Amino acid sequence: MARMVIQDSFMATEVGLVVTGRPEAGDIEQGEQMVLEADGGQYQVTVLAMRRMCARGDGAWNVAREGENIGLVIDGVPKGLSVVGSVLWS
Repeated sequence: MARMVIQDSFMATEVGLVVTGRPEAGDIEQGEQMVLEADGGQYQVTVLAMRRMCARGDGAWNVAREGENIGLVIDGVPKGLSVVGSVLWS
């Protein structure tokens, strides 16, 4: 089971919602379906893309390992929902 607390979020032009954090348990894969727990609700989201923060090269890859500082592009979050401090898990 993968788990990550969202530390920050922002909207990227032509990309969508990007959330940042470090997986605390398990690995997160590009294309993975996850559950976002936010504001007392649970929402199905999809990891569309990911980037390592502070990585050499372009930082693109398809698996985030436990403890890595990452940014995830996710889809399926309702507009206006505050996600900072929320939990992603699978």
